[in-house]
Amino acid sequence: MATTQSELMTRAQTLMKQKDAIEAEIRQAQDDLQSQKVGMHDQLVDRDGFPRSDVDLVVVTTARSNIIS
Repeated sequence: MATTQSELMTRAQTLMKQKDAIEAEIRQAQDDLQSQKVGMHDQLVDRDGFPRSDVDLVVVTTARSNIIS
């Protein structure tokens, strides 16, 4: 069954919308990390092994998870 140009355009537009949504989600997660002043690889525990009190661990772990998934 041949695919028409119209069907291909519709499919391409759908994929572009999905791409835009994914990129927006990643940007939001990056903004969340930036608001906590941490990145993807910063430690979330202090030198004694306790959770850092200067960051919202839920926000950071959720943002990191959203970026990698």
